[in-house]
Amino acid sequence: MLITEMSDYDIREMIQHKHVGRLGYVVDDRPIIVPMTFRFSGGSFYSFTTDGQKTNAMRKNDAICILFDQIESQTKWRTVLVQGRYREIAREDEEEAIVRIMANEPTWWEPAYTKTITKEGTARALKPVFFRVDIEKLSGHQAE
Repeated sequence: MLITEMSDYDIREMIQHKHVGRLGYVVDDRPIIVPMTFRFSGGSFYSFTTDGQKTNAMRKNDAICILFDQIESQTKWRTVLVQGRYREIAREDEEEAIVRIMANEPTWWEPAYTKTITKEGTARALKPVFFRVDIEKLSGHQAE
């Protein structure tokens, strides 16, 4: 097996076609990783979620990362790591632009806008939060 760095072209190709990534953020000095849907457009990533733990944490510490991967086997895989900054979108016209970007996939709003029941048995409020990730660094590796 040989691990190599991916070219800028291969990184760009992967992030334009992979839509599910793992968002990394920090809560109370502990890393959290969750799968989310993203769209790459104009040099940034766009997504949305409901208001809660993720958004509260990213408002406090806007340094986040996204991992995209394509794993065929233990010895054949590709990963792209995006390091960047969380930027919440508050203007309605910007939110509408994100919806247009995301709407290429018919179920773009799932699972972010799906009813969530807490362990106490109450439903979490479904208040949408649109955001973008401004890229600071991209890196990619592959094994063959």
